[in-house]
Order: sequence, then C-alpha cells, then structure tokens
Amino acid sequence: MLLCTAGILFLAYWVTRKIGLSGGVGTAGAGSRMRVLDRLSIGAGQSLLVVQLGEQCFVLGVSKEQISLIAELSEEQSQLWKKAAAAHKADAAPAAFFETLSRKLHGRDNQNKGG
Repeated sequence: MLLCTAGILFLAYWVTRKIGLSGGVGTAGAGSRMRVLDRLSIGAGQSLLVVQLGEQCFVLGVSKEQISLIAELSEEQSQLWKKAAAAHKADAAPAAFFETLSRKLHGRDNQNKGG
C-alpha cells in the first residue's frame, strides 16, 4: 500500500510538471515567452518575483492590490538569473519532491506506530 501511495504521488507530480508547472508559474504553455524565474514571499500576500519577458528580466513587487516594477535587470544579470533558474529547475524540483515525500511517509509511519 505504501508503494502504491508513493507511485500515485510520483505520477501526480510528473503529470503536474508536464501540464503546467514546467514552464514557470502562470505560463500559457511550453512555448510561452514569459515566465517566473524566482519568487520570494516577504509577507502575507506579498512577494518579490524575478520575471523573464522575452529576453528581458524584471524584479516585481506583488501584493493583493498591485504589481510594482522594482528593477529592470541588465543583460548580464538576466543571463545569470536564467542560468540559475534552469539549474534550479533541473536539480531542485525532483529533490524537493522526494524530500517532501520522504518526510510525509516517515511522519505517517511514526503516527501509525504510536496510535
């Protein structure tokens, strides 16, 4: 049963990545020219985003009420963010998923033993 649950979770993760999250948050599809390279939550309903639009990259402040342009990144800075986002996408997403899965499974095992 544990293997079945792990398989279902992995399949759900894989399908989610293929359908919409692989190109970034809020993209129209794999061929989209706009994507979120990074997001940092700074408070309730507030975050900073590094967004790629075509070849340009921008730092945006986002709240429930508005979106503000904080900075337009230089070409060099844009290239660094794009490389970092590509490396993070390739390395961190599967590792984070399996780390979360492992924590959840171990937590459930501990709860089942105790009660």
